[in-house]
Amino acid sequence: MTTAVLVGNPNAGSRTLAAALEVAARLQDDTPQVVALATLGTSVPVMLGAEQAHALAAEVFLRPVITELGAVVPACLFVVESSYDDPATYDAWAARTRPVVDTLVRTKMEVA
Repeated sequence: MTTAVLVGNPNAGSRTLAAALEVAARLQDDTPQVVALATLGTSVPVMLGAEQAHALAAEVFLRPVITELGAVVPACLFVVESSYDDPATYDAWAARTRPVVDTLVRTKMEVA
């Protein structure tokens, strides 16, 4: 098993990253997988759940945390477990979300 380090400080090479790597080193001997949201910029929380009653969980619980870590969250996706393997499950969501993600990526590339 590999330890994952998720860092949201907007500055690459931050003290937050250094501290997180120290923690990971003490938990496992292998080199951790590092995900630095500052370098990615856009994140899409995806959550599977048993029933539609949990549909807002990604929006209510994941979006605020990921946004606080420094990523832009254009949309969240909740998928009912019984339909996760049906490609049609994702079509309407992707049709709404892809243009937003394309715009965010294009804007980030223009700024860089």
